Amino acid sequence: MGTISTLNISVPHKPGIRCKSKQSYYEVFNRAKISWKKTQKTNPKFDKELVKKRQKKLTIFYLKTMLV
Repeated sequence: MGTISTLNISVPHKPGIRCKSKQSYYEVFNRAKISWKKTQKTNPKFDKELVKKRQKKLTIFYLKTMLV
């Protein structure tokens, strides 16, 4: 969805009714268990060495299955 500003536009309203503050939107979405927060661009738990080990293991497995 984006930011609270876009929620103000995209949330269905009854004619003439609007939330008075952004906090009202936060409360509504929090109660509905809807997240308005952006995702992280990178995984904080990313481990290059672990990825290399898994890739090597999968490559070996793949080659073994192709040869059988």
